[in-house]
Amino acid sequence: MIADTMIPEAFETAHEYAGFITVAGFLCASALSKLYQAPEGLTLGA
Repeated sequence: MIADTMIPEAFETAHEYAGFITVAGFLCASALSKLYQAPEGLTLGA
């Protein structure tokens, strides 16, 4: 959802790189979530 909101504004200023930057951000988020997984048995909010 955040990409849907921010892409039109980003496209106005850096239209040539907006898609690449979005994909790079999702790849970074995915890599960080894989690298820093919570230990087994740890539940958040419970």
